[in-house]
Amino acid sequence: MSALPASLLTSFALFTYAHDQSIKHLGKVRQTIYLLGFFFSLYTISVGFIGENVNILWASSINSETFLFIFKIPVELVRITSAISISICVLFIIKEFDIEKRLRTKETEALYVRSFEHKKTASLLHDVVLQHLFAINLKIDEHSKKHHENTTELTEAKSSIQHVMHDIRNYLNSPIVRHVSIQELQNELQTCVLKQKQKFKDIEYSFTINSLLFGHQNTTRLDHIKHILNECVENAIRHSNATKISVKISVENNNLFIIISDNGHGISKQTQNGYGIISIQHRIKMCDGEIHQDSTSKGTTYEIQIPWLWEAI
Repeated sequence: MSALPASLLTSFALFTYAHDQSIKHLGKVRQTIYLLGFFFSLYTISVGFIGENVNILWASSINSETFLFIFKIPVELVRITSAISISICVLFIIKEFDIEKRLRTKETEALYVRSFEHKKTASLLHDVVLQHLFAINLKIDEHSKKHHENTTELTEAKSSIQHVMHDIRNYLNSPIVRHVSIQELQNELQTCVLKQKQKFKDIEYSFTINSLLFGHQNTTRLDHIKHILNECVENAIRHSNATKISVKISVENNNLFIIISDNGHGISKQTQNGYGIISIQHRIKMCDGEIHQDSTSKGTTYEIQIPWLWEAI
């Protein structure tokens, strides 16, 4: 009985921890911690409150014989079942946290590779591409002054070059990975659809997104998701001649689900082997995701599943 208050406090701590936002992305672990708290409470009650003919608190009226008479099962069976269940829950939680640790290690290794590639690409852009664009811009200026020409074509060419140089400088100054809030993710995806609406004005869109999301994503994964969304929508318009497109985005069981459906005439085998589909599959693979495609003469549906990397800052 002396350990009873501490045992009850432990049960309460387990239920409280299962409610903690820091493990909200670990759905199965949270459920298991709830179960662990339940079985721990059950074991505590069966040991602390139900005695063997002992005249202490509830044990004076609820002993093992009374328990057997009321519930038709021996209290020892409850204790054994609870103890076994506690062990199973603990083993499962250890296993899941080990998987989570390995995933984090994998992400860290991938981040190192991306960092190396980013530096190599940045060096190429700065030392080669940016310098060539700068030289071309100077030649356009010299040509305009020498021949007293300032045509619309030259002005547009110079403006385009300056725009590209500006984008390159932004890329060089941007961090390799930046955490993106859920609101930013929603805004980015909505912007993607809005751009498609402006690009293909005759297309009818419907767009829904689950707003009950938590955590943060990094920019690398966000870029992949944006390109996947754009590519799927453009495939529906260019290759299926769709006039209606539906985009649904939600998060369930620690997975991001993107469902894109259209009313086009389907995708040909040639298109399925084209660069667009290959690009989608490559990006989904980079996100450790899956894609299922169902294409008929009445339309095409993409069902994309990507693990939701919940990241706190």
